[in-house]
Amino acid sequence: KDRFLNDLSGGQVQRVMLAMCFCQASPVILLDEPGSNLDIKYNAEIEKHINVWMEDSSEVSGMPVKNTAIAVFHDLSQALRFSSRAVLLKEGRIFYDGSLEDAVTGGIASEVYDFDIANYKREEQSLWNFVQPDR
Repeated sequence: KDRFLNDLSGGQVQRVMLAMCFCQASPVILLDEPGSNLDIKYNAEIEKHINVWMEDSSEVSGMPVKNTAIAVFHDLSQALRFSSRAVLLKEGRIFYDGSLEDAVTGGIASEVYDFDIANYKREEQSLWNFVQPDR
């Protein structure tokens, strides 16, 4: 609160902009890569705040309207944590509209990206096998 916007890092600016969205009490926010420029801690914090906000509603002309976030993601893991619905584009056209989980398990996401996403994510997960669950 005691610093100028141009003195903040990209991630700090990202967090300030999201806070401004929440303060406006709009029932819809548009997000472009909401986790970009953020350390993992702040990315998780942003996810939590947005998900809590989406469980609520805002008042529009005296009527409650469910809060909705429309976001662009390139990180499918982050999209899975935010989204109940996905619209996948390929070559500028809607290729798929539905559950992201279904798109990944059904191979549709791999077709959109021309890349074996499920196998890549399994390999990525195996890199973290050294992490022991909390006891």
